[in-house]
Amino acid sequence: ALGDLVERISTLTGDYAVMAMCIDSDFNMMELYHGGKLVERSCIGECYYDLPEEVPPPNLEHWKPLLLDPTQEEALSNALFGEEVFAEDNLRKLSTLTGLPIFDDHLMF
Repeated sequence: ALGDLVERISTLTGDYAVMAMCIDSDFNMMELYHGGKLVERSCIGECYYDLPEEVPPPNLEHWKPLLLDPTQEEALSNALFGEEVFAEDNLRKLSTLTGLPIFDDHLMF
């Protein structure tokens, strides 16, 4: 149900929207939408589930337009591809870099 909301929000705003799901603090499954269209489905971290299809890592080029500060490309790369102790830390970094509440502690707790 939440995935449908993200697509609808992206359609209504005509902008970017992200659906992120942290799995056991080991990896994140993400969907990036723009204008209601799925741009990519990707995974941060090591996906240990046997999924029906392979989920690739994020494409940096798809995420660059979301940066609040375009000079933060290295930090974006670190957030998308860096290894953290807990996968949700990557999502926190993405939230800071994009201004989107991809992982917001206030919303979670």
